[in-house]
Amino acid sequence: MTTTAAQINVRLDADLKRSGDAALSSAGITPSQAVRALWQLAASLADRPGALQDILSPGRARAKQREREKAAKHKLELIDQGSQLFAAVCRESGIDLARVQPSGNEELKRNAYADRYGEEMSWLYE
Repeated sequence: MTTTAAQINVRLDADLKRSGDAALSSAGITPSQAVRALWQLAASLADRPGALQDILSPGRARAKQREREKAAKHKLELIDQGSQLFAAVCRESGIDLARVQPSGNEELKRNAYADRYGEEMSWLYE
């Protein structure tokens, strides 16, 4: 099987080329090997362009992670606000908060099962 070769010409800042060549050389990799490895990586991630972008632009990946963390923090804040609102409503209505809150993980599980399966879970309460 014969393969045809293609050539790539790239313009780089001269300082970047020098420092990149030095780093590749110290790793025992030629610039051609580095480019081939990059193209192999790109081909292997053809169906996951976001993964390729994350590898080639780590700042982008960090920014996405910060956005996920920010969204998770916002959700936790909303949960906290909701529980504070619930507690305030209970106080204003004269409802004993200790009686409406689950006492532990087992009660939470039973409540979740009951909510999901209803009457089918009657054996759980026997």
